[in-house]
Amino acid sequence: MRTKRTINARLIAEDIRSGMADPELMDKYGLSAQGLQGVFKKLVDAGIFTVEQLEQRVPFSALTADLAEVRKLPRNYMVFHIPVYDEVTDQLFGHILDLTEKGLKVIGKKVNVGSTRTMLVQPTDTVDFHSFNFEATCRWVGREDDGRYPSGHTITKISRHSLKELQKLIELNAFTRADW
Repeated sequence: MRTKRTINARLIAEDIRSGMADPELMDKYGLSAQGLQGVFKKLVDAGIFTVEQLEQRVPFSALTADLAEVRKLPRNYMVFHIPVYDEVTDQLFGHILDLTEKGLKVIGKKVNVGSTRTMLVQPTDTVDFHSFNFEATCRWVGREDDGRYPSGHTITKISRHSLKELQKLIELNAFTRADW
């Protein structure tokens, strides 16, 4: 039989506010990612944090707790190396790590939370689709040990044509993953 662990809400809230990363929180408090998600839910229910506050500081990755209890759209982790460009400056912004019809995770340049940009995705030698673009707003940004910046973006504006190409890219990626 498992015993219930008691965690001091004030102490963990202080650690969260100080910028402690999820792996550090999990290690310090002896929590799994699921356990940390439960703590986040209790902190939100108690009014200590809002979901938005936690989402802004929490980079969603395999090592972090996902605040969304049920994802409306599953993440499509990219098999291919797909670059994404800032359409306005025509400069490489980064590479897509995962993609849904509603958003994406990119690793690349540092961005500010709340910033909106038009992103351009172009085909590569390994993946055949038509270029497409969309407007996206940064919801969170992290920093890797190697100096790269993972960031999560919500797609805020996309044309029908671009949505069809985005869906095609997701399908191509899923088809390739099934071949593994």
